[in-house]
Amino acid sequence: EKILYKARISWAAYVIALALLLGLLVTGQISSLLTTELTLTNKRLLGRRGLFWCRNMVVKHADIHLIRIRRGLLGSIFHYGTLVILSRDGKKILFRGISAPDDLKMQIEEAVEISVLGHTLSEYVSERF
Repeated sequence: EKILYKARISWAAYVIALALLLGLLVTGQISSLLTTELTLTNKRLLGRRGLFWCRNMVVKHADIHLIRIRRGLLGSIFHYGTLVILSRDGKKILFRGISAPDDLKMQIEEAVEISVLGHTLSEYVSERF
């Protein structure tokens, strides 16, 4: 048996495949950002993320342990960031692309204080002095 010709895959096929893969990843990220919802009630924080693979999250105020905000340079300029919620059982929940995350963090912390303590800490401090 004699080899007459050996074909190879063109570099263009790799580039096209990579572009399609990146396009799908970017589309997934964009759809995730467009479908992210956060709702704060007087008893819990409700979150929903995703279009095709929905992910729902419910955290009672008493179960919220820590709230952090992460933002890069663009987030600092355009006032958006990632809200990181750490629950008492150790689960870390991330919500990316949140507008005005400092305001939301403050609202969540105040709602948690009212839910757990019955009042905000600032009310307690002003009553004492």
